Formats: sequence, structure tokens, C-alpha cells
Amino acid sequence: MFYSLGRSLLFLVLCHKLAAAQDSIINSALFHDDELLKAGEEFLRTAASIQDQDKKPSVELDFYHGNHADKDLDMRPSKHEPEISEEEVDLKFNTFVTEPTFKTPKITIHNITEDRSQLAPGYYFYGPYETGAAGPQVFDQDGQLIYWGASQTHEPRIKNFLPCSYQGSPPTSHLCWSEVFHDAKYGHEYVTNHVLDNTYTPVHEPYGAISGWQFPNSHEYNMLPSGTSLIQAVYQIVPWNLSSYNGPEEGFVHDGCFQEIDTVTGAAVFSWCASDHFSLDSSYVYLDVPSQHNFTEAIAGNGSYKRSWDFIHLNAVDKLENGNYIVSARHFNSIFCVAGPSSAEPGKVLWHLGGKANEFEYLNDFAFSRQHHVRVVSQDSAKDTLSISLFNNGFNVRNSALLEGLASSGQIIRLDTAFKTAELLHEYIHPDSAAGWRASVTIAEGSMDVLGNGNAVLGWGSLPTLSEYSKQGDVLFHASYAGGHGRSYRVFKREWVGMPTWDAKMVVYKSERDSEAMWAYVSWNGATEVKAWRFAVDDKDIWVKVDKSGFETRADLRQFSGDVVHVQALDAQGNVIGATSTPIFIPAQSSLDANICGADRCIRGFEYNQGDSIAATVESSQSFAEVTSTTTTTTMNTDKHSSILPLLFVLGFLACIELVTGWCRSFIRKLWLRSGRLRSGRFLAANEEDREKAAAEAMGMGLLPLSRRGEGIRI
Repeated sequence: MFYSLGRSLLFLVLCHKLAAAQDSIINSALFHDDELLKAGEEFLRTAASIQDQDKKPSVELDFYHGNHADKDLDMRPSKHEPEISEEEVDLKFNTFVTEPTFKTPKITIHNITEDRSQLAPGYYFYGPYETGAAGPQVFDQDGQLIYWGASQTHEPRIKNFLPCSYQGSPPTSHLCWSEVFHDAKYGHEYVTNHVLDNTYTPVHEPYGAISGWQFPNSHEYNMLPSGTSLIQAVYQIVPWNLSSYNGPEEGFVHDGCFQEIDTVTGAAVFSWCASDHFSLDSSYVYLDVPSQHNFTEAIAGNGSYKRSWDFIHLNAVDKLENGNYIVSARHFNSIFCVAGPSSAEPGKVLWHLGGKANEFEYLNDFAFSRQHHVRVVSQDSAKDTLSISLFNNGFNVRNSALLEGLASSGQIIRLDTAFKTAELLHEYIHPDSAAGWRASVTIAEGSMDVLGNGNAVLGWGSLPTLSEYSKQGDVLFHASYAGGHGRSYRVFKREWVGMPTWDAKMVVYKSERDSEAMWAYVSWNGATEVKAWRFAVDDKDIWVKVDKSGFETRADLRQFSGDVVHVQALDAQGNVIGATSTPIFIPAQSSLDANICGADRCIRGFEYNQGDSIAATVESSQSFAEVTSTTTTTTMNTDKHSSILPLLFVLGFLACIELVTGWCRSFIRKLWLRSGRLRSGRFLAANEEDREKAAAEAMGMGLLPLSRRGEGIRI
């Protein structure tokens, strides 16, 4: 018994020490110890040298890969959300009584059309980050929050967030998003791609690494209209001799690849990598080496494994009706077409628009560079024509002095792929272009979403703004978020019906027991169909209806008296689609004296726990301070033993298992010996097959060590 306890205790101590040591090593390797970084570099170079120059190595990088190394224009994403002061919260964020943990970026509308009918129907979808609070957010054309999904993600940074089809369902029946991870094992940030239904419930395991490739990258997650397949970008770290580019002989490049994935089987339908089809000379970005520090040309990595040369930066892929793909290469300043799996030469590059290999004649005066988010708008395969949309970041340099007079824009371009002509049909320039490049040039990211009524929604990437334009180019809606701080990768507008499985939240507040004023606050995160709320108190059949107002509706219930308030959520037809109830919350006098609570609510972030309410579980004569003191004392007394009790329980449980297992092993051994199946301490079998079978049976009962399966083992 004591032997078993001692062995179990030793095992637990060793596990704890190993876990602590592992965390220390990982933290040092990732963030602190230069010597470990050098050792890691040497290890990876050695690993690369013994591979057969396979352009998709299995080496996983454990270091942050800055995909931009610009000194004047630093475009590297931060690993964490920035710290914000209490003073900034009111300026940048919405907070709510019913959702005290929510801190959602405020939408500030700078321009909106008087004729709201000109706006496309639906809600705006985006994933703000570097704001101090990140997560998937949906809001309406009044800037009011509809859904905040930060609690449903493991990592706060979300990209490619929009309604989508899934396996043949309607095009806005599900939600798609990429969840971005930041330990950068795979060079750039990497993602898992998610699908949720309209109850905000995941319907499939996240799509990740496929066919032995590294994890997908955040630059593309495109669920195709049928919902039966999706396209995801998958960057690969590839060993490459870069000596002819003034780089290291044992260097690395960041290969731009993509895969089309079957959403049912999870298998790759098609895979493609740029390095199989392009020379590195196609790039407009250069290695970060001393001879090229002229501060006029863009750079992207120095060719080491830690900062591999991002020569192409593939950032968007869409699919044509004929099965071919349209691809955006940011660092080529180019759009090109890749032959699909059913073509005669799958993977072949069929044509180039823009860049060093441009094949098209421009019929009017336009250009694009550093573009994002290319999408097919319309196509006529019989006439070899198509229209594409793209977000034109519109710059080629990293020296701010050369950016004057530039502005980012959205473009729709008509292509005749037979006669190789390109014509700009529409261009949507940033509304603040007159204020200079800092207000209108998007250095990184950006999106253009062409809507069903012809409008276009532009997300301005590293500029924390978004706009909706008419087809003619008029600005119908222009807004910023989080007080003009942060960024988002893409912005979309779609119709959406959200029906969450969680209940509505309600807080009913009275500052004093005898006060006539009583306020109810109610919200239902993600529920799009609520148009009004209906309130009643206790069991009285008297209901008061209040129209829904923003994310959180406040109702004056001073005409009621009682202890418990009930609320029903009503849709446009007056049907009850949800309900909840809560006791009235009355704060202690000490909270009022300390200005923690006031006449109609408590301070921002206050948790309205009913255990703290005078009206709920404590007598009115007992102060809030007394309740808090009692609770704290009880907790402290319990905590003295809280760390020991679980350990004793685990040790006792392991000891019991040890005793029972030993007894069973002894009993079974005796039965086997008596039955004659074990004699003279050895297995007796007619042939090798029988010996193997007998050994396997014994091993399964714990009679044989795993390392000597099938041998004649002494017992």
C-alpha cells in the first residue's frame, strides 16, 4: 500500500517537473534565449540538408516569421491585443449591463445616405483585431451590434468571417471563419477553418492540415457557392539556394500554395504551388540584405528559415465555372489563371494580368499593385470573357515619401482572355483620399465585396474603416471602428438569420428596495429576429411591450412591483421566439456609497450576481460589506486545504487501482497455470502462429511486457 502511494506520488512530481521544464524550454526558444534560437536555426538547416530537396518539407518552424520587414512601414501583425486604459474604453468600445464581459469595438458612422433603400439588405460582417478586443462581429447599418463571437473562439483573431453555404445548403445558412494562431510554427500565422450553422453551433471539425501539408494560412478561406468544396491558402517553407539573389546558399523561400478541399471527405481535390511554375525573378520584393537597403523597394524576409523570402505572397483564390482558378499574387502585382484538375494540363498557368509577365493590353488608364481579395463577378465562357473584382492597395514602395498622391481603391475589371484585353469598369476610391495617403493608402490587407444589387462594400484593411458604394461610385455608408484603431482582413455584407441556442440575458435593477424606479436591461446575442420585448412581474398577467432598441434594450418598469421579472422575445409577427426570467437586483448600501452602483445601474463590467442582491439571498439588514466579508473568509479557510485534497484523492485512487490490478494479475496467472496453458515458466505452442496468439492474449491481460511480444517469456 505505502509502496504504491510512494510510487504514485513520485510519478506526479516527475510529471509536474517535466511540464514545467517543457514550458520553460518552449518559452525560451520562442521568445527569449538567443542561444536557443541559434541552436534551432542550426537544427533546421541540418534537417533541410538531409532532405532530397522536396519543396514541401515536414520541418515545423517554432519561431515567429515576420512576413514584412519594412523599416519605414512596419506591417508585421502584433502577437497580442494591445493594452487599453479605462479612459479609452468608453471612446473605443461598447459595454453592456447584460453582457458584462463584452467589450466590442464601437462603430462610428461618418457618412450614410438619407435614402436607406439604396443600401443593400443585410448586416456587415468583419473580424476586427489590434483594437484591444478582437473577435467576429456583426452589426447593422445603424452601427448597432448584432453578434459578438469572441467567447466562441480559442484565439481572438478571426479572418474571412461571413455567411456561407455548406454541402448544398442556401448561401447564407452557415457561418465561415478562420481562427488565427500566433505561435507561427509554419512561417506566417496559421489557421483552422471553421463552419457553424445559424444557431452558432459548429457543424464540422475545423479544416486544417491536409495530405501531409502544413496548416492553412489566413490569407484565403473561400467556401465555394455549392458548399461542397472550399479553397484554402497553404504556405510552405521551402529550402532554396538564394546565392544568386544575394541571399544565403542554404536559404528558404515562402512558397505560395493553395488547395481545394472536399468538405464532406476532407480530402484535397487539387493542390498547387507557385514554385513549381514561377521563377523567383517574377517578384517585386527583394531580400533584406545590406546591398539592397535603398529604402525604395519593398523587402520581404532575408532568406533564413526564420524570415524566409516571401517572394509571391498568394492572398486570394477563386474558381471559374470551367474549373480553372483565378489567383492573386501580391508580391507579383499580378492576377493569373491556373488550369484546374479536369483540364488537359492541370496546374498550368494559362494567362497573366499585371506584373512582369503581363499579357493584356489595358484599354483605359488604370493600374493595380499589392492587391488583395480577387473574386469572379461574372463570366461568359462561350465568349472567353469575365469580370473580376479586387482590392487595389495601390503602392509598390516602402518609403513614405513616395506614397504622396496615392490612394487605395476597389476595382472591377473586364477581361477578354481570347484577345487579351483588360478594361476598368468601376473604381471605388477611399472616401478620405483628399486627406492624404496616411488616411487613404491601405498598407496591408483589404477587401472588396460586390453585392447582389450592384453595390460594393470595401474593407480598408490596416485602415480601421469600411465603406459601401453604389454601383455608380457614390459613397452610401462610411464608418470607422474602435475609435480609429486596429484593422480587419476582410469585410462583407450579407443577409443573415441567427437563432442562437443560448437564452436571452436580462438584468432588472432597483437602487433601493423602496424605490419606485425599476429598470430592465435585456439582450440576446446573435438573435436577428427579435423586434420587441414583452415584460411581466411575478405571476401577474399584465404585460408591457417595448420595441427592441440596439443590442441591449432598456425598459422602464416603474409601474410594476414584485420580485421576479419575466420577458418574452417577439418577432415581427408578434410570435414568442424566446423567454427568460430573473429576480430583481438591489445593491447593498455600501455599493451605492462607494459609487459602484447608482440610480439606474452599476459600473461598467459589474457582475449582477443574485447572491450579491439584497432582494435575493440576504436579509435587508445585512450589508453588502458583511456578505462580502463572510464569503471571503469562508473561501480563504477552504483554500488552505484546496491544493492538498485533490492530490490526496488522486493518490488514493491510483493506490486502489494498483492493488486491484495486482490482485487480478495474480488470480489470472494462477488460473492459467492450473489450466496447463503455462508450463515450466514458458509458453508451449505447436507453431509460431499459436505462440504469437498466446503471447498476445497474455499481453492483453498484463502478463507479458509489451517489448517482447511473441517470445517465450518467463513468468
